[in-house]
Amino acid sequence: MAQPLQVLAQQLTDSPAHAWALGLWRASQIVSPLAQAAHIVGFSIVLGVSGMIALRVLGLGLASQSPPEMGRRLYPWLGGALVVLLLTGALLFLAQPQRYLVNLAFQVKLALLLANLALTAVLAAGLRRDARHGREAFWRGPAARLLAAVSVLLWVAAILAGRMIAYASSVSE
Repeated sequence: MAQPLQVLAQQLTDSPAHAWALGLWRASQIVSPLAQAAHIVGFSIVLGVSGMIALRVLGLGLASQSPPEMGRRLYPWLGGALVVLLLTGALLFLAQPQRYLVNLAFQVKLALLLANLALTAVLAAGLRRDARHGREAFWRGPAARLLAAVSVLLWVAAILAGRMIAYASSVSE
């Protein structure tokens, strides 16, 4: 009996979206490396913004700026990078759904990325609240430090999982 993820991967492979992505992929030899490079750059910006703010909340680096000020300046970059990450990730995924969907390393990377984005959103909301009320109550508290520490660990794990995608076998094997 086929696993649900294998069935979904096959349905995606048979879909017009896959045909479109594959057609785009094969239209030029430069599409694949450009999409992969843009994906890595997008991921790097998301990681950089999240990581810089998390490290600042933990008391490491850039002591001249408060985390709420850093967030005000850097979170717009995160939003733009997420759009690039989503678009390029969708293209990469749709071109080879059989390769990614049933790959345990991809599933782990995606779960870590989603968890980290949720942590980043909670941290950003607290920093905005501090900035709006002119206080430092949230980012100096233990909850923010715990969120920041977990975020840094999850980013490291997401990077490792992303690198393992090429080497991991599928879930069904």
